[in-house]
Amino acid sequence: MGRPRQAFWGLARSEFLVGWRNPGFRVAAALCAAVAGLSCTAAGTTASVAAYRVSQQASTVIGLVALLWMCHAACRDAWMGADELVMVKPQSTEAILLGRFLGNLGVVLTVMLFSLAAAAVAQVTWGGTPFRLLAYLHAFARALVPLGTLSTLGFALCTLFGTPVAGGVVALYWILVLSGRDFVSRVFNFSLTQNNAIYALLSAGVLTLMLLVYRRDRRGGNRWPRPLVAATALFLSGGLLVAVLFVYSRHDPPLHRRDGILAIASQHLEPGRRIPGFWLPGGKVPLTGLYPFDGRVLAVGLWAPSVPESLGVLEVLRQIDAEFGSQGATAIAICVSEDTAIARHVARENGYRFLMLHDPGARQTYPPSAGSPVAEAYDAADLPKLVVADRERTVQLVETGIGPDASQAPDTVRQLLSTATAAAVPPQGNPGSP
Repeated sequence: MGRPRQAFWGLARSEFLVGWRNPGFRVAAALCAAVAGLSCTAAGTTASVAAYRVSQQASTVIGLVALLWMCHAACRDAWMGADELVMVKPQSTEAILLGRFLGNLGVVLTVMLFSLAAAAVAQVTWGGTPFRLLAYLHAFARALVPLGTLSTLGFALCTLFGTPVAGGVVALYWILVLSGRDFVSRVFNFSLTQNNAIYALLSAGVLTLMLLVYRRDRRGGNRWPRPLVAATALFLSGGLLVAVLFVYSRHDPPLHRRDGILAIASQHLEPGRRIPGFWLPGGKVPLTGLYPFDGRVLAVGLWAPSVPESLGVLEVLRQIDAEFGSQGATAIAICVSEDTAIARHVARENGYRFLMLHDPGARQTYPPSAGSPVAEAYDAADLPKLVVADRERTVQLVETGIGPDASQAPDTVRQLLSTATAAAVPPQGNPGSP
């Protein structure tokens, strides 16, 4: 048992070293690192913003490089006329293919690491902000499934069909999804972390399917090994089942719409009127509304990772929470992003202790109110936006002039908070209202 396992990892290591020494790898790594570094040179670029940008590149620039690399790796032996020579090795077909796949996947992930390193250097050197390792670890984790999916599809399809044209089909699908993301259900987008379970299962299913059907004649009499058949069926059916469950449990138009999300979007922000309510994920409970904060002054800030300038409102909310939290004020941040993990990651990276929620119906559109139910309710044509409501939830101030370098609340906000927190606590409202 130890000898086949040792041979398998030897194949993976050998394949990785072949890729490492390939001039094409150096060109790809340099290109991706340059793109990542140049995107993070603006003054004031924080680690969270830099890491977010590189994780987005994992499904665009770096993802395209990964797809091309894996297609080349799959077709390399056939182009060189060495396919039959490789297959006379004593290892099983599964060990050869899996070793080659993992070795080249290691090359792809190395390119991602170089890109993150370049972004970190640019962020610290030219951005002038502190380095935060956790931000880049989060970015690498967010990139694993997109890169793994593109790598698996490229390698498996090109291996089965023997042509890089199969990889072109994958690229075409991905381009169509990205270009039409405002109109296509998010379940088809494997760059979103909330879809990780779907595409991890489907990728594993495609990989085991390749191992099952490629060169069956090398197995002799047992051409359909039961473990591989069972694994393929389990992974593919599991991925499809999870996809269906996710669609019907989420607000994911055009496939499925949830009445609660539509009700949020139907509200309208107006000074002197009641602040729009919501039920949003991201807190310590599955859904968080405003009713737990009855009788408290509310400071609600909307931001989006795709608008780096909007992250300034988070520092303002941190200052509000520290200065006025003990006096009866509650700071709430709402992240307008398609990726539901961004809000949680940014909060951990920067040590934010106030409530960080995310809009589960958000799309990456401009203006934000065109694709986000919460942004629509709060009339957020631009981000960031800070709304302050008194103890009776009446909107007292709408602030849109918070810059990216803000470290404390504007004087008008601080004066209003001082006055509002000094007011008497009204009778408890209806606990069933959001």
